[in-house]
Amino acid sequence: MADIGLREYAVHLRQVPAELERRLHQLLLDVADEGEQRTRQTIMQRLTARSRSLLTSVRVDVVDDQGGIKVTWAVGGDYQGLRVRYARIQEEGGVVKPVRGRLLAIPQAPALTGPGINKYPEVRRAPHLYFQPTKNGGLLINRHTGEVWYVLVPKVTIKAKHYLRDSISETVKGLADRIDGAVVDVVAVH
Repeated sequence: MADIGLREYAVHLRQVPAELERRLHQLLLDVADEGEQRTRQTIMQRLTARSRSLLTSVRVDVVDDQGGIKVTWAVGGDYQGLRVRYARIQEEGGVVKPVRGRLLAIPQAPALTGPGINKYPEVRRAPHLYFQPTKNGGLLINRHTGEVWYVLVPKVTIKAKHYLRDSISETVKGLADRIDGAVVDVVAVH
């Protein structure tokens, strides 16, 4: 610290609150950017992407909160007209059961587009299929080619991927030290 008088130091200390708030806000903006990037990287590592919907739904924001500042993470919610309904079950895991009917239809290669999206959102609209019962559900098979287009099952268990939890945990590691460094830097006289 440079040698300064008491008055000069008092002037410096009066400037500390505004500068500290500015520095901490910038630090949290940097953390938010890092958090978004890390969350997207983790999603790409742990999930097979059929579309970019989950990736584009990731957002980390810095918001004022009753005199303070907070960082919020969100994935899959309503954002610019996009709703990714499977975000939570991929994060936490769980069992998916049919909403309509008794069986879930799991599309196989012939029923998928290049990126892996179901060609027929309503399975009943897929042409030339017949039902073949199995022990736990059934198969929908194309009459002309004999290929299995859909596997029918009563439920599917999704294993938790924890892409969000782990991204947050990794991003905030060392945050306290970074905040301490910002405080020391602002309070110190150079």
